Amino acid sequence: MRPDISIIIPVFNAQDTLKTSIKSIINQKYKYIKPKIEIILSIDDNKQYQEILNIKSNNITIKKIKTHKQASGPGNARNVGIKISRGKYIGFLDADDSYSKKYVEEMFVLAKKNGVSVAPTHVFKNDKRIKIFRGNNKKMLTINDISDNPCSFHPMIKRKLIKEFEQKPSQDIYYLLNILNLTPICLIENGFYKLNIRESSLTRKKNYSHSVNLAYKYYQIKSLKEKKVKIARHFAIRRILNKHYSVWSRLNIKKSYYEFIKGL
Repeated sequence: MRPDISIIIPVFNAQDTLKTSIKSIINQKYKYIKPKIEIILSIDDNKQYQEILNIKSNNITIKKIKTHKQASGPGNARNVGIKISRGKYIGFLDADDSYSKKYVEEMFVLAKKNGVSVAPTHVFKNDKRIKIFRGNNKKMLTINDISDNPCSFHPMIKRKLIKEFEQKPSQDIYYLLNILNLTPICLIENGFYKLNIRESSLTRKKNYSHSVNLAYKYYQIKSLKEKKVKIARHFAIRRILNKHYSVWSRLNIKKSYYEFIKGL
């Protein structure tokens, strides 16, 4: 039977975190609807993760697929996963993050109603919540909210609305902004996406600020050419923030972008 939801997980050097991410899907709590789910591990390194396939649940199947080139990036890994997915709706999870207990049902119900749904993002470090991003309106997320809340949000989307991800840093932000440029997105009320800051997080890497700035510039120019003024404005703001972060990070070695944002 065709799954209701495909959850795409880009996997790169995730041997210490992937099991926790998958268990957060398996351990979901359901009140009204228990959808059939396929989890697609889009493997972007040379590891096998074979033990993950032994995790069982009566409403969940787990598949894995290799990207064509190792370390191709999360955008490409998501695209590879989308191509083999069968779900009526597509959700996303990073291999070092997790879902809260009520996330899947709430996201699924809202996505069925509106075509797309999104959850607040709660940022954690060492299992301690350090920041919550949810937008200015508790029920809707708009394009202006993303500028005011510079964070990643992970939508669940009806299959026919799915498009390919860019293969550059911050492609998830650019992806969501293009949806929000067309319509606001309903926010779920109780569940949330748990974003974990770890030693290996990209936002803690030495060259993060430089590579992200190049991507922001690319998205800004592309959006202006396509006359998507609000998206271009967003990336102009991001570039300014990124400059401040670049200076701040020299004084706060090994601290992440989200720790910088927390202090604003």
